[in-house]
Amino acid sequence: MNRVLGSKRNILLFCAPAAILFFSLVIYPIFHIFYIAMQKTDGISYSEFVGFQNYVQLFEEGYFPNANWKSLGLAIFATFGIAILGTLIAFLTCGLKTRIQHFYKTSYLIPFVLSISVISQLWLSIYHTEWGVLNKLLDFFHLSFLKTSWLSDPSTAMICVAIVGMWWVLGMTILLVYTGIMSIPVSYYEAAKIDGTNFWQTTRYITYPLCKNIIKTCVIINTIGGFYTFPQVYVMTKGGPGDLTMTVMMLIYREAFSNARLGLSSAMAAVTILECIVILVLINLIFRDQEVEY
Repeated sequence: MNRVLGSKRNILLFCAPAAILFFSLVIYPIFHIFYIAMQKTDGISYSEFVGFQNYVQLFEEGYFPNANWKSLGLAIFATFGIAILGTLIAFLTCGLKTRIQHFYKTSYLIPFVLSISVISQLWLSIYHTEWGVLNKLLDFFHLSFLKTSWLSDPSTAMICVAIVGMWWVLGMTILLVYTGIMSIPVSYYEAAKIDGTNFWQTTRYITYPLCKNIIKTCVIINTIGGFYTFPQVYVMTKGGPGDLTMTVMMLIYREAFSNARLGLSSAMAAVTILECIVILVLINLIFRDQEVEY
């Protein structure tokens, strides 16, 4: 075996299938998006090279900047609402009794086993203005003055959409962090207890450093997932009313398939890819390894 794996030729041969798939399904489509973004085309009948005109048109029409800010807001909301909240809940869950932990671990995953389309339909019945569960609860508790059209009100529409995605994936984040915490040897905590450390010192110098990579992964998944919000918007509002809940993904879909402007939608996708790269770089900088002074 060492003889086989010691040959660079054999290593390249074994890696070739995965490399071909990665290039075909990831690298090539990305470069193709940048290529289509420089054309005026509907993707079927005609194609005209226009250079950077599509990128200029993005900001001239004004739709893309507004949708982009909404998507960035969802990404930030997902980061703080899911990654941080999920991490805190995971820390608290680890301190419970074993039987209670099993109960909560099962409960956390219940929303995630359902399709996001089903989840969106469920929350539509909660947000409905006339017979929605949320407004009925407000009536029951004599808080009718708080009732509103949750998906039509500019002050609540995007928050309501974000909560749906947050509720759906929160359990996955909790379980990932929980698994990371439970994999830390108990002897580390016993040694820290002998040294007289409190809960916050143990969390700072033991739990967080050893779970940092998992937390970083959760932050990346939730931030990018929030930025690429599409299914719940499509099912619940379709970007409306007007463009009130229009996200970048919803706008790309509309321009490509409803308005037959594939070149313009590809330009939006290209800008979004670049923004995601910047976001990933920032996250890596935030979670970069630093020497801890004891």
